[in-house]
Amino acid sequence: MKAIKEILTENLINLRKAHKMTQSELGSLVGYSDKAISRWEHGEVLPDIETLEKVANVYNVPLTFLLTEQKDIEKASKKASQNGNKVIITMLSGVTVWFIATIIYIG
Repeated sequence: MKAIKEILTENLINLRKAHKMTQSELGSLVGYSDKAISRWEHGEVLPDIETLEKVANVYNVPLTFLLTEQKDIEKASKKASQNGNKVIITMLSGVTVWFIATIIYIG
């Protein structure tokens, strides 16, 4: 079993490459330098939990995704993204039904 530090560094590298991003591009999105991203990916230092949450948001994956071993990062990332999209669609559907019901009730 791999250590969490090793899993996290692998996931950071694989997600960045799967999204065809440079360390500099990721750094600008989360407010860090490319050197900081490099240090995370080499396991020299680890980002704090708030920063990990920002990284997860950039890749549209849950925070736990970064900390669990992934077999096929592109496939898993796409699945996590689709799950997030399903939640958004469900919420929008609920709001739409509520809005229509309100209009019918008032009208």
